[in-house]
Amino acid sequence: MICECNCSSRIWLTTVLVVTLVSTGSFARVATFNSFDPPGSVATTALSINSDGAVTGYYNDGTADHGFLRSPDGSIISFDPPGSVETQPQCINADGSVGGAFYDSDQVSHGFVRAPDGTITVIDPKKSFGTFVTGINGRGDITGWFRDSALILHGFERSAKGKFKKFDPPGSVFTEPLSINISGVVTGHFEKNSGGAHGFIRTRDGTITTFDPLGSEWTEAKSVNLSGTIAGWYTGSDGLAHGFIRTFDGATTSFDATGARQTIVENMSVSEVVTGYFQDSSNLTHGFVRKRNGKIVVFDAPGSTSTEAYDVGSKGEAIGSYVGSDGLKHGFVWTAR
Repeated sequence: MICECNCSSRIWLTTVLVVTLVSTGSFARVATFNSFDPPGSVATTALSINSDGAVTGYYNDGTADHGFLRSPDGSIISFDPPGSVETQPQCINADGSVGGAFYDSDQVSHGFVRAPDGTITVIDPKKSFGTFVTGINGRGDITGWFRDSALILHGFERSAKGKFKKFDPPGSVFTEPLSINISGVVTGHFEKNSGGAHGFIRTRDGTITTFDPLGSEWTEAKSVNLSGTIAGWYTGSDGLAHGFIRTFDGATTSFDATGARQTIVENMSVSEVVTGYFQDSSNLTHGFVRKRNGKIVVFDAPGSTSTEAYDVGSKGEAIGSYVGSDGLKHGFVWTAR
């Protein structure tokens, strides 16, 4: 189904805040912190950024969630697919196509892809009782999950031409793909009846390999890049979350941000810069980026006790959300200089 969204173009001025960070080298680096909100937002969740610096996510106006797209110049459009009572974009690719899900009046979710011209295609596999698009690559291939009549979650891949492929790792009763690279490789996690979550990687020919970092009791694979490297987090025997990076050959490195009690990895760029957030011993939440060489830079929104980064761009800029001194949730773009 193809339809036009009801969207309105709006310009919203960002608040530019400048903070100074101490690098791991011998000099201080200046970074910019741009806070933004669509008009009327009381809670902004910025989830994905593309190579041009366009950001997508959703905001709540006090009644419902609506999708937004923020251009690199700071202008923002809001949108909702026809029939939506809640809209939650999740991902954006290089050409500006946005993927996500919306809920109808019966609270059933439907996947969607919004093209750069505003055209919206609704994504629902046959016999679906709820669909969510979670990842989109540069060719327009998407991945996500759908529920069957028994409300079991299954993974799917849909080509840019519209061909669906359902898949599940062996023994899965809950499959949640989260990322698809330009080659069609998909990663995510799944659960078995025996409990616990496990990571998986699915190659374009349908081969699925499951994995867990050593000592993991719960694994969430969040992002896969062109080389097949995966970033995510796992819960260890200590009951705490730790970040990990897994190369295509299976070599796995776990890590934590300095001062972290537990670390959540959300995404990874094509150059293997990882971003996410961590909780310190005082239960305060901080954003971070981890460079390919392993160096970690920590940042916070000025005055915030909770900063969460959800994606990282091709230039190393992190985006996400923070709770301000006003008690409201705002979007941000953080860029190191």
